[in-house]
Amino acid sequence: MTEAGKRIRIAVAGLGVIARTVHLPLLQRRSDLFDIVALSDLSPSRLSELGARYGVEPARRYADADEMLAAGGCDAVLLATSGSHGGLAAEALRQGLPVLCEKPLAYTGAEADQLTAASASGAAALMVGYMKQYDPAVAEAARLLDGIGGAAAVHAVEVT
Repeated sequence: MTEAGKRIRIAVAGLGVIARTVHLPLLQRRSDLFDIVALSDLSPSRLSELGARYGVEPARRYADADEMLAAGGCDAVLLATSGSHGGLAAEALRQGLPVLCEKPLAYTGAEADQLTAASASGAAALMVGYMKQYDPAVAEAARLLDGIGGAAAVHAVEVT
C-alpha cells in the first residue's frame, strides 16, 4: 500500500488492443492515482508510440516483460500480454508487487500452484481482470437462477 496522496507507479506488460483501448486510457484518466512508469511489448513501434503518448521514458520501455520486472521501480504490475500470465504473475508476486492480470491467468495446474506458492506470504494481491464479476446484470441473473433451483436447473442461457 502506498502513502496517502502518493500515486501508484504501474508497469504494464503487453500493449495489445485491451491495454490500448481500456487499461492505459483509464490509468491516464486517473493520473491523480496512477503513474505509468514502464511498458513492455514485443513490438518496438508500439513501445515507441505508446511510451511517448503516456510519458514513459525510453529507458523504461522493454521488449521483454521479465526484464521490466527485474528492473523494478514500480509499485504494481498490469499483465495484458498474450497467452498465459502464470510465470510473470508469480514473479511479480514474489517481488511483493500487486498484480492485475488479464485472462487467461494460467494454462496448467502447475502454473496455478506456482501462483499459490508465490502469494503464500500475503505480501501482494493478485486479481484477474474479469469485468463481469461486478456487473449488475450478472448479479441479477445469479439471483434469478437461485430462485429456480440454481445453475444446475438451467441448460442454457442466451444474453443479448
